[in-house]
Amino acid sequence: MKAIILAGGSGTRLWPASTQAFPKQFLDIDGNGVLLSQTLERCQRLGMGDECYVITRGSYADHVSTLMNAFNPKCANNVIAEPLARNTAPAILLAAKYLESVAGADKTDVMLFLPSDHLIVENPTFLQAFKLGEDLAKAGNIVIFGIQPDKPETGYGYIKAPATDLDTINPLMGQAFPVKAFKEKPNREVAESYLSEGGYYWNAGVFALTIETLYAELRNHFSEIEPFLTLDYETLLSHFAELPSISFDFAVMEKTDRAVVIPLDVQWSDVGSWDSIYEMLSKDDVGNVIQGNVIADGTTGSLLVNKTDRPMAVSGFSQIIAVQTQDGFLLTNLGDSQKIGQIQNQLQPKLVTLSPV
Repeated sequence: MKAIILAGGSGTRLWPASTQAFPKQFLDIDGNGVLLSQTLERCQRLGMGDECYVITRGSYADHVSTLMNAFNPKCANNVIAEPLARNTAPAILLAAKYLESVAGADKTDVMLFLPSDHLIVENPTFLQAFKLGEDLAKAGNIVIFGIQPDKPETGYGYIKAPATDLDTINPLMGQAFPVKAFKEKPNREVAESYLSEGGYYWNAGVFALTIETLYAELRNHFSEIEPFLTLDYETLLSHFAELPSISFDFAVMEKTDRAVVIPLDVQWSDVGSWDSIYEMLSKDDVGNVIQGNVIADGTTGSLLVNKTDRPMAVSGFSQIIAVQTQDGFLLTNLGDSQKIGQIQNQLQPKLVTLSPV
């Protein structure tokens, strides 16, 4: 199995720490290393330390190569640079063509696609789930790894599966279910009904399939891309701007009858907002998450982050988010951080990005 890490996102909802010039996959969120490096180390634990590839924007390629070299010098050149952003379906096709044309992969090889910017606390069943996923992918399935929800989250898409187990290749290794439907981000009432009913999993964007399954499903469900399926990597790269911009979920996942889901009962966050970071990290005895040179006087239940050498003092507040970096200062109420992407878009022409934080 070969790991393909998707690292082209901009992470605008984590401004001012994440900017388009230096997005969240290159940040150290929890003190355990930058998120991309954590993802690479996770692939190492899954047995793919020498078979890691990263697809990213051309402007990030050099920095990604540096991180890859620090992780494993054998992987330093395994960087697939998109000439422009065309969403995940073209990116996934480009990665498959790279594996075939450059890395010498066979069409029967399994590709495991992972986002580069998630936090995961693994447990002993984690490795078993991915071994089962590899077997199911070799059998022609598109295997999705769904997160067992622990709250009615409205910020994630959901996967619905029936209550009956799939007749798996090796049932002793874990459970797998045929996917019944994909659900868009729900409102609170609908999310609560999902948890009450059961059989719903968060869509973490982690999936596995063979190269030949990818080509077949793109051909079957997204005919606009068929002229590009026979191109080799270099030729596809030169025609990349002509590819339709569409997500893999819309192009294939929501239409295929080959999708199966394997539940992962792990602590997981897509680090999509400052609120999700606050929820994921350990709090002190008054409910604060504090990073950096921060004085918190009479402040409780808050996320306080200082990524500069300048001191930051917060006095007399409750349930706020305060983030100071070289690129700006953010102050908002805890629970409102989903709006920050819009704010960053307004500020973008005025922003000057300095050195990485």
